[in-house]
Amino acid sequence: MTPTFRPTTPDDVLQLQILAASAFESSAPLPFVDRAMLQWKFWSPRPDFDQPRSYVIESQGRIVAHAGLWPVNVDQRHGVHLIDWMAAPDEPGAGVFLHQHLAEQFDFQMSIGGAQMALDILPALGFTPIGNAYSWARPLRPLRQIVHHQQRNWRLAPRLARNLWWSLSPHRSSADRCAATLVERCSTPERGAAFFDYLRGCPGTRVLTFAIAGAAGPIGEFALAEVALQARIAGVWLRQPTADNWMLALDCAQRAALAHTDACEIVFRAASDASCAAAPRAGMHRVATEQVCTRGRDGAAVHPALDYQLCDNDAAFLTSYRSPRFAT
Repeated sequence: MTPTFRPTTPDDVLQLQILAASAFESSAPLPFVDRAMLQWKFWSPRPDFDQPRSYVIESQGRIVAHAGLWPVNVDQRHGVHLIDWMAAPDEPGAGVFLHQHLAEQFDFQMSIGGAQMALDILPALGFTPIGNAYSWARPLRPLRQIVHHQQRNWRLAPRLARNLWWSLSPHRSSADRCAATLVERCSTPERGAAFFDYLRGCPGTRVLTFAIAGAAGPIGEFALAEVALQARIAGVWLRQPTADNWMLALDCAQRAALAHTDACEIVFRAASDASCAAAPRAGMHRVATEQVCTRGRDGAAVHPALDYQLCDNDAAFLTSYRSPRFAT
């Protein structure tokens, strides 16, 4: 029987959970295929993207491959980042077959980091490395963080001492230069209000949006996602993305996280020279480097005007079976 390529429906939840357990060889519950999470990611209304957001390959009544779509639209070009991309171990080639069906539907696809299995197969699918995205973090409440830390070994005491120092130095000193105001609605040239409304519906994630203003007027906006005692800067959007404005935004985000969340740590991801120059000035420490790959509809590399922030794929809300999971 010829395999079937089709969009998913809420009736597929159990089969997707079975597929995930098999693909990731896990007997523990996997949060990314929790029923409520699947409902939000793939089937709840999303005004800024009215197409199906999840597809499978089905063979003899069994789902053997799945890929979700995270829309990324840039300069009138419609792109996606594949999420929850998985295939049954006993169905070699099913994941590739699924990708081939999706490849021609969008102007470009991109990949930011990911599991090693996916990274190994990307070149064969026509993806080209175009750069790196860098993740940065800073402890906010190191004493509370150490109580909940996922690593319970001899490094705990040295980690506490280091994180105490990192949380205090450098001192957050831009309060006299800018302020972040909590706002109910947010809209940026890159992301419309509908995107933020959708993001706020994520189960287990509290999303807050802020406007940044200085003495000379508005500087930009940012969004914080609070996930399991971690504040994630989902995105920063600046009117003038200079290193100085990035530093102000990151400092404001830290102060906002302390004032409005219970987070023990703050993290963000970006790729520009300005953001990378600003991060250490704002007391952030680099914790990861991830390769960015793209594939255009014609198979050529694409260079979208993005900073590859956490909201440009599922990193803004993705959780591990072991949660919280701190970066510092």
